[in-house]
Amino acid sequence: MNQRTRYESQIPAPQRSESVETAESTLKVNGLEQVIELLRHADPTFRNSLLRRLQSRDPALAQKLLRIIR
Repeated sequence: MNQRTRYESQIPAPQRSESVETAESTLKVNGLEQVIELLRHADPTFRNSLLRRLQSRDPALAQKLLRIIR
């Protein structure tokens, strides 16, 4: 067993609130809500850096996120 595998085996699997019924099912994830939570709990320096980079790619989304988290 290599070191990476040994380390990964010690990490518990994340709990999921959504269920997958079959292999053909679609797993829906609310990515916007996850990003909002990440930004709310992020270090201010990291949060500002991320929002500045997002502003250059998608100004509307960056403004929407700023309104929500403040």
